[in-house]
Amino acid sequence: MMTFSPLAVGLLSGRFRRGRKPPKNSFWSPDAKRKRFKTVMTRKVDQIIETLVKAGKELDKTPAQVAFGWILDHPEITAAITGPDKPEHVEEVCGSLGWALPT
Repeated sequence: MMTFSPLAVGLLSGRFRRGRKPPKNSFWSPDAKRKRFKTVMTRKVDQIIETLVKAGKELDKTPAQVAFGWILDHPEITAAITGPDKPEHVEEVCGSLGWALPT
């Protein structure tokens, strides 16, 4: 089984939050896609992101690393298809390796 867009086009990175405008250079920028951002960024989604943020602080990891850690913790998932936009995004994903989520 493969995951596609495991960070939900960046939403699970913790960089986008309900009630805040997405940066202009992002996929969720305040142009025509802004309406889509408001539709997708529900209270429930923001609560999930907040959980990732809190877990990341406890584990000294970023929310994205926690999300990828969850994926890597599931042996039925054999690949995570991701498309980093910047070199630092690749480094962040690599920070998901070599540790496991506490049970």
